[in-house]
Amino acid sequence: MSLSKWCKMAAIFSLVIIALWSISGCRSAATLTTDSPLATVSPIAETHSLPTPMAGYGVLGGRLVNQATGDPVGGRVVYLGNLLPLQPEGFLITMAEQNGVRTITDPEGYFVFPQVVSGTYALILWSPAEPQVLKDPATGDEYLIDVPEGERVDVGALPVSIP
Repeated sequence: MSLSKWCKMAAIFSLVIIALWSISGCRSAATLTTDSPLATVSPIAETHSLPTPMAGYGVLGGRLVNQATGDPVGGRVVYLGNLLPLQPEGFLITMAEQNGVRTITDPEGYFVFPQVVSGTYALILWSPAEPQVLKDPATGDEYLIDVPEGERVDVGALPVSIP
């Protein structure tokens, strides 16, 4: 099998896994909005301030911390997960590995998506073995983040489980 075919199969497999994995908890979710308490728990540090949004976009940023230790989670790829509505209710969280919107956390765990189209998104911590949709550890619900046009949304410190 050629490398390009293998890459395409891996990307499709990853998308299917994310979709199937996230459907189990698709009926309820923790929502982070600009007025949510979680959105202001730990604002981006002064050296990690969110940039001013470009016309027609919003900005999303935060910090990943190890749920067990509180240490920063640096050098990890984070994707914006798109919500795919299901009928009569619920949603799937999807992402495209090769061309999805993504960023990498800095050594202190901070991440920024500087050009986000207005909408509601989930965050996916990428791992080739097991990508994980970020969830509220207290409830198990996916974090759903509203990013309005022209706004800066700081989701604060999000705890993640690191294998």
